[in-house]
Amino acid sequence: MDLTPPAISVVLPTYNRAYIVGEAIQSVLAQSFTDFELIVVDDASSDESRRIVESFRDRRIRYLRHPVNRGCSAAYNSGFHACRAPLVAILDSDDLWSVDKLARCADFLSRYPAAAAVFSDTAKTDGGQRTESFIRATPVLGPLLASRGFPSEVVFTRRELYLCLLQEVPIKPPTLVLRRAALFQTGLFREDWPSGSDWEFLLRFAKRFRFGYLDAPLVTMRVQADATHRVHEEKDHALILAMLTQEAEALRRAEDRQAVRAARDGIVSMSKHLGWFYQAQGRKLRAARAFAAGFARTGSFGLLLRAPAAIVR
Repeated sequence: MDLTPPAISVVLPTYNRAYIVGEAIQSVLAQSFTDFELIVVDDASSDESRRIVESFRDRRIRYLRHPVNRGCSAAYNSGFHACRAPLVAILDSDDLWSVDKLARCADFLSRYPAAAAVFSDTAKTDGGQRTESFIRATPVLGPLLASRGFPSEVVFTRRELYLCLLQEVPIKPPTLVLRRAALFQTGLFREDWPSGSDWEFLLRFAKRFRFGYLDAPLVTMRVQADATHRVHEEKDHALILAMLTQEAEALRRAEDRQAVRAARDGIVSMSKHLGWFYQAQGRKLRAARAFAAGFARTGSFGLLLRAPAAIVR
């Protein structure tokens, strides 16, 4: 192995994605920026994933394998610990990068030393639906950028992204490139969370560091039926609700009224999503309880009205 560290380490976790992981790897190898290492972390796949990865004869690829399945957060963290570069990028095994993804992110971070990370817009496909701009569809960050005329690039203050992340998670891991030092100073992904740990990590990161943004869809997210956030959707929502509730309580003690309002909006939104999840499953009583619990946390009369409506529908 070359002892000279690369400029960027790419972490690609995968689990039983032999049917698609090769496309993700190819999108990394096709980058116009070539000074990278690609660390594929196989979380104990039982399919042909290893054979697919090893079919790529490129010395920049490193293959790591967990002997037992430990979950996506542990796979991310194993990759982070193996990184040798000062910059770290993430690509999920079902997503794709544009050919200039790494080049544009590396250039941005070289020009804006105040930013500890940069993310971009992304296109999104989910079943037969395609969204050309994920960011423009977000209810918080989208309007903030629209008010500035959607600048081609921006460095946010810590406060701006912290308030945003109390309400939504517009930053998707495959769009991120982070400074490795800031990543480890923040602390890695929580391995006791089966899903949603990226939101918890980003909220911690935003308290300490600034994010930059590139207004270009440098990633295509392809949501699969076996996506982790779908497999663990119920627990995902519950953990995020608990996180936002704990954050809101700390903010009340600090008398940060603006942030408390932002956290309240996030709790209302997540309570709705949890209730809708139960409704889609026909679990009417659980849906009503989710809406009622959201009302108890926030005082939102909209949630209060949804509780009895969930039962009679």
